[in-house]
Amino acid sequence: MTDSCAGAEERPGRSHAPLTPRPVGYLAMDEWMDRFAGALGEEPVAPSEMGLVLKLAREVAHGAERKLAPLSTYLAGVHAGRRLGEGEQREAVLRLALEAAERLLPPGDGPGGDTGKDAGDDTAG
Repeated sequence: MTDSCAGAEERPGRSHAPLTPRPVGYLAMDEWMDRFAGALGEEPVAPSEMGLVLKLAREVAHGAERKLAPLSTYLAGVHAGRRLGEGEQREAVLRLALEAAERLLPPGDGPGGDTGKDAGDDTAG
């Protein structure tokens, strides 16, 4: 039996369940985000901002509920839009949104615990 999904990656330990195939011309995360921002008429997302948003999603997913991760980042974006209209800087507003979410999460040793890493470290290569 041949795999008809060109470029499909196999899941470790599950040769019968390929991951979603990547289309030809697949873009790196930051390049896709830059294009998405352009399609929306927005400035590209800085790596530090991307790190903050990803950390927010991770903290909420692991500290509260997975389903709340995209909703919390959406709400952080709504909040950021309002605050940007008031003259605030994007990174500063995102950092405040992350801090607000962290205050609502239960304390623990999971991803919400203090790792000593800066939120921007999530995208460092």
